[in-house]
Amino acid sequence: MDETPGGLFTIFITTMFLGLGAMSYGQLIFSWESAFFDGIMARKNDFIAYVRAKYYLQVLVTLIAFVPIAVVVTISGKMSLFLLAALMLFNPGPNSLLTMVLATLNDARIDLDAGTFMNYQGMKGSQFVMTFLFVLVPVGIYKLLSLAADENTAVVILSFLGIIFIAFSNWWLKKFIAGTFMHRKYKSLEGYRKLSA
Repeated sequence: MDETPGGLFTIFITTMFLGLGAMSYGQLIFSWESAFFDGIMARKNDFIAYVRAKYYLQVLVTLIAFVPIAVVVTISGKMSLFLLAALMLFNPGPNSLLTMVLATLNDARIDLDAGTFMNYQGMKGSQFVMTFLFVLVPVGIYKLLSLAADENTAVVILSFLGIIFIAFSNWWLKKFIAGTFMHRKYKSLEGYRKLSA
């Protein structure tokens, strides 16, 4: 393993940049189509495939962010590439899947025709806190494990958690995300019909 594991601030910033796109999209994953959700739910379609496509988009965004960050980390030498890979696995694993579970509870509509500057439609205060927590959780797990054992063990466990969640992503998508959304379908659809922040 590399000898430069990375400082806490470097790990925090790297985790934030790795997951920023996926978290921004993921916390409003159903609200983006809120104006069209009545039509989406009225059609006979495979809702699991719809949710899976949303998850794959989050994974793709994380992978796209990983490439330039890996180049910067390699050039700067401020963080281990193994730690970066572990953080990259943690984002589409626990972070993305749990973000999607929490997004099923968001029934706020987003008007896509509204301007983007200072537009907080669909956003609630809890989502700002959630984004911050999803950056702190992997950093906290890494730091606690590196203090309790060593940094190699922390990287391995962080990677293992990410791999386990990714391996069981279909189960998460079917049981928790699609299941929770379908259970709250009418409440969500009612919220999507209202145009308020």
